[in-house]
Formats: sequence, structure tokens, C-alpha cells
Amino acid sequence: MRPEELMSQDKYLLSVDFFRKYIFPQTIDDHTSATRMRVLLKHLMIRRSMASAVPIGSERTIGRDIPPVVRKVFEVPFTQEEGDAYNAYWDKNRKVLTLDTTDPNTPRFKWVMQNLRRLVLGGSWLGFVMLESLVMVKDLPKCVNATKKGLLIPTFLKKIQEKQVVAGEDDIKAFYRTLVKPPETEEEDGLQVAAHQLAGMLKGSPKMRLMIEVLRDQVLLRGEKALIWTFFPGEEVYVHATLRAAGFDALMLHSNLDHKERNDMVNNFNTHRDSYMILIMSYLVNSAGLNLQRFCRNVHLFSVALARAIIEQAIGRVNRVGQTQVVQVFDYRVPDTFQISLNNRASQKALPGVLTDMSSSLASLLEPEKDYVEANKWVLRDGNLMYLEDVDERKKGDITDPDTLLDAIMAELEGAQFDPNKKKKRRNPMTP
Repeated sequence: MRPEELMSQDKYLLSVDFFRKYIFPQTIDDHTSATRMRVLLKHLMIRRSMASAVPIGSERTIGRDIPPVVRKVFEVPFTQEEGDAYNAYWDKNRKVLTLDTTDPNTPRFKWVMQNLRRLVLGGSWLGFVMLESLVMVKDLPKCVNATKKGLLIPTFLKKIQEKQVVAGEDDIKAFYRTLVKPPETEEEDGLQVAAHQLAGMLKGSPKMRLMIEVLRDQVLLRGEKALIWTFFPGEEVYVHATLRAAGFDALMLHSNLDHKERNDMVNNFNTHRDSYMILIMSYLVNSAGLNLQRFCRNVHLFSVALARAIIEQAIGRVNRVGQTQVVQVFDYRVPDTFQISLNNRASQKALPGVLTDMSSSLASLLEPEKDYVEANKWVLRDGNLMYLEDVDERKKGDITDPDTLLDAIMAELEGAQFDPNKKKKRRNPMTP
């Protein structure tokens, strides 16, 4: 009997005999053993509540030192003008996956990273449609230095007007045309110039317009600290520059910091109650083990992550032992944007596998060799897209054609109906 067929027999599932015979026998290699262990773990659930005692039987409960979390989701739509501009660009860049057949035996789905970046960044601030190439990982130190000198925002707004327009960008350029009018005189009031620049950063970002109001009350009026999470590093740059322009004492923890710089930044945030008030981080930068709960209880999810576990990890930086206040989580979402579509579809049956694999592969911003997921893990069965685990087998009638599967995944990502009988245009294979 195969190990996966025994999963329905609970009396065997947790027994030592089952483990020795099927999970870790001497006759199989480590890889096969690990694959079988994955199947076993999927059928286990360890229930741990806030009232659970550690150690078992003691009077000390898990939740004794961890206050509850209060979460508020804000749906902040684009204005009509902003929505029209974003949708026009979505139409031009909606192909976010491609099929790599360089190795015919192992076809792979790969992110079209430029399109994915533009759609995600554009949902945070429409200016990124023109500027995303200026905020790559390698550009982060330069952007931080420019922000400190007050040069980044005027540079951004100027670049929007100077950049040569390509198909689909004309609507975005027109959208920002009125924001870079030069001062009429050299003596123009500095506050007026600063307000003009800040308006340029707020236009095209309903999330920022709301978040800056919430932060005003939390940080400036009540003197509380805040932790802000973004997706792509470019969003870190945008949030950092905008908040600094608005007068906030904000720090940006990014992937180009060395170990000492990172530790110094975290220590400053944790040890100074009345300074270093806002810390901005990206989901793509490893944060495991960071303790930020000493003076901070406010978590702002400026961007939506593709996996719930990533969100819980982010909130967990302040919702941990030692926290003395109720943790407040503010989740900002712009409806009808591509990233929200991805997040909504991730909860459905077909897509968690590809989104888990490929959201992890978004670390390809730092490690380009990992920006793929193997196409042979997918089938179209009875019209439904299915992700096969290593121990699953294909069945007669399964559709395994990579092009068809790619069309089905793209339809699922956008929430559209997929018709496998509808003829699709065949794609040219990628070349080495």
C-alpha cells in the first residue's frame, strides 16, 4: 500500500511504525523521505491557542504576555481619473507570466518581471509606471541619499515629464503634467514648493493619501511609533521619500544595508522612544527574528503580500512576547488592481501552489536564478486547474500542454473564465 493511501487511516498516521515503514525506511533516499513527510504534515494540525500552557500543565499561558491584535482593512479606490490611467496601463502589461521551453523536458513558467513590477508598483503610486526602472535594488542607496538631501521627489516629478513616452504611458504622463510647473520666481516660498512636491507624490496613490492621515494621528499627535510593510523595494523608496517630505522621522531598512547598518537601524528604532519614529521594510527582505515590539504597536500593510504566512510574519515583529499594548494593524488595499486580484485568487483552490512557489521566487529580485516554477506540476482536469504534489499522479484526460496551462493560470489570476476549447495563439519559445 502506498503511503498516501494510508492517510485516511488515522490510527496509523501518528504511529512510530508508520513513520519507520513509510516515511523514513532505510530503502529510500533523503529526498523521497522528505517528499513523503510533506504529505504527512499536511494531514496534521497542532492546535495552539492563547490559553495553551507552556510547559504543559503549568499556569503560564501562551497569551499571558501577548496582547490581542486589532486589524482594520481600508479599501481605498482610485479616483475615476486615476482608475482610467491604471486600467489603460494594465491592458498594456497584463502578461505577467511566460513559458520558458529552453529545456523541452522541463518547461517552466516564469514571471515577466518588468510587467509584474509595473502593475504592482503602479497600484501603489501611478508615477511608478514611468519611474519603475529608477528604483531597482541596485539603486536603493542612491535613492536613500537623494531623499536625505531633498532631491529625490523633484527628480521623480521631472523625470515623469522628460521620459520619452512609449505605448500606454501617455495617459500617465498627462496625468502628472500639471505637477511639475516650475516656480515663477526664484524667491518662491519654500513651503509652497514643498507642498507642490508632496502633492505630486500623493496624486495617484489613494493608499498614501489615507495612510499619511493615520500616521499623522499616531506619530505626530500621540507620539507612537509605526512599522510599515511594502512589497517591492521601489515602494519602500516611495513611502520613505513621501513621509520624509511630509515631516515624518522615517527609516528605511533595505537589502543593500550591511549587517552593522541593519543592526544600528533596528537598535535606534528600539531604544529611542521619541525619535526614529517610523521603520519601513519590504516583505522580500528577511525579517525573521526581528524584535520591534518595545515601543511599537502599529503595523501598516501598505502593500498586500501574496501569502498569508508572509503577512503573519510581518505582524509578528511587534505581536510577540514583551508587547504591552494592543497591536493595531492597518491594511490598505486599492480595489481592482492586479495585486489585489492576485491576493483574492490565492485563497481559491487552484492557485495557492503557484502563488506560494512564485511569490517565494519573487526573491529573484536578489537571486535571478530562482524566478520560475516548473510547468509539469500542473494539469487541467475536467476544466479545473490543479497543482500536483510530488506524490500525485496524472490521470487519463488531464491536459498537460504548457501553453494551455499558462492560459488557464492567467485566467485564474485575473478572475476570468477559461475555455480550454477556445483556440489560443501559440507563443514563441524563449531562447537561451
